This record gives sequence, structure tokens and C-alpha cells, in this order.
Amino acid sequence: MRPVVRTPPTAAVAAARDYASQVRLALACFGIMLLVVDPAVHPVPQAAAVGFAILLATGLVHRRRVPEHWLRVEEPFALVAGILIVTLGPPGIGALTLLWLVSAALGVVGRGGRASAVGRVVVVVILFSPIAAHGLDAQTATILVAGAGLLLSVGTVSNETHELLRDPLTGALSRAALLAESERMVARARADAPVALVLIDLDDFGKLNKREGHQAGDVVLKAAAHAVMSSLRRADTFGRLGGDEFIVLGIGDGETIARRALEAIAMAGISASAGVASAPLDGVSAPELRRRADVALRASKRAGKTRATVFSRDADAAAPETPAGAPILRG
Repeated sequence: MRPVVRTPPTAAVAAARDYASQVRLALACFGIMLLVVDPAVHPVPQAAAVGFAILLATGLVHRRRVPEHWLRVEEPFALVAGILIVTLGPPGIGALTLLWLVSAALGVVGRGGRASAVGRVVVVVILFSPIAAHGLDAQTATILVAGAGLLLSVGTVSNETHELLRDPLTGALSRAALLAESERMVARARADAPVALVLIDLDDFGKLNKREGHQAGDVVLKAAAHAVMSSLRRADTFGRLGGDEFIVLGIGDGETIARRALEAIAMAGISASAGVASAPLDGVSAPELRRRADVALRASKRAGKTRATVFSRDADAAAPETPAGAPILRG
């Protein structure tokens, strides 16, 4: 089974989530207002009110910085709202049905464009439920088919865009996505919540490529990446910087993060070294942090490989023969 790596939202996705949540909140409030002014707009106004209250709550969930696991909870609740508003609604396309349809599309945007296969099936069933309850007419069928197509196409296109953020060989984040996420995380680093950048390099990978060929090298890269993914915490970010270099970003003690990653790689029968730098102590920008993690990585290589080194200015100034690495794994 392929390990799962968290894909952070891009700046555009984060902005879209904010906008989608604001519009969704406005739509839910408008739906509740319609029910208050004219309860007859829905055959079961109490059920519709509960449905819009659910949409109101899930709109709040979509605010920025909400943990990803809350966004996973949103989809089934939004579908329950659809049953209360649409399936129990009046025949034809009413105002409340249209409000839910737009709100459901905004929910897909709010999750970064990801919609589960089960969720899509349920959405289609909900949209066509008025036809089963009240019969078919041309106007209803046309609008419902268009609505179902809108929701499904938004999810499909966004899922494909989501996959572009991944490195095709290893499944880790691509270089572009990794650099963007490192900028975002480092900018939010605080002294009481430091952001560690762990730069990992496979030992003697160039010799392996020359000896056994690039196909064997690709196998090792994939095995190492999947091993690191298995060691990640939910909030950690992992990506491929290029070649045989990877980066793990996480909040907390960088040496502990590096230890977990190197131990996982070693269990896969692969040797690797790491350099660790943390913001804001070692730098306040992502490029600065990468440079200092690279200094620490070179110290690990000089000290005998298969270990991690935490950056220090003393180690940076030391002579090349000085063993500055702090061993984590002994080969």
C-alpha cells in the first residue's frame, strides 16, 4: 500500500478556501432568512432549517488554518444537509435547492478540490431525488443534469491538479510544492513552536547509479521516500528537492524528526545522512534554512555518513576533518 503524504494547499487554494467559506456562510444565512420570511418556501421548513444550519457550521470549518481532518468531516454533513433541503424539498428547482447546489460546489472548492467517489455518487442521487419523488419535467431534468455535471467536473479537474503537486517517481511533494510550503511554514515559525527543516541525502547514491544503472537507483529512491513517509506525523511535510535529496518539514525538535526518518530509511536497507536547521533560531527564511541544513548535512558526510547533524555556527567554522556529526545510527 502506498504511503500517504500530506499535500499542503497552494496560495491559490488557500485563498479559494477563504472565499468559498465566506460565500457559503452568506448562502446559508440567506437560506435561513428565506425560511423565516416564508416557511412555505419548503414543504418541511424545520428540516430545511436544520440543513442550512449544518451548511452554516461547515462553512465555518472551511476557514483558513483549520486542520485537514475537519475538512474530511465536512463532506458527509453537507450531504445530510442536501437530503434535508433537496430530497424533502418541493418539486422542480426551488430557491433552496439552488442554494444547496452552489453551496455543495463551494464545499468541493473549500476542500482544495478533492471529492471522494462515494461523495460524488451521493451528490448525484440527492440531485435526482426530486425527480423520483415528484416526477420528471424538462426544466428540472436540464438544471439537475447541469448541476451534477458541475459538481463532478470541479472535483475531477481539481483532483488532477492536486496530483501535479507530487513528484511522479516517489509520490512525495514536487520541488515546487515543497519550496512553497517551506516558505509558508518558516514564515510562521516561533521560538515556542520552531519549524525544523531536515535535509536528507542518500549515501553513495551516485556510485549506485554508476554500478547498477538508473533503474536500480529509481527503486532505491522510491523505497527511501516511502520509508520516510511511513515515519511522518500528520502535520509533517515531505518532498523531493531533487536527485537523491529530500526534505522533511515539521514543528518541534528537528533532531527527533531526523532520527525517525533515518531509522525508517535504515530499516529499508538504505543508508542516508541528514542535516538539520530550525527557524527562527538558524534562519528566518526558507533559503537561509536550506543553506544551513546543507552545511549540517556536509558535516554528517565528513563525520562518516549514516547520521544527522544539527546546524551550529561552530560546526560550520570547523575544519573539514573535524567530526561535527552527532551520530544517530551506526552503520
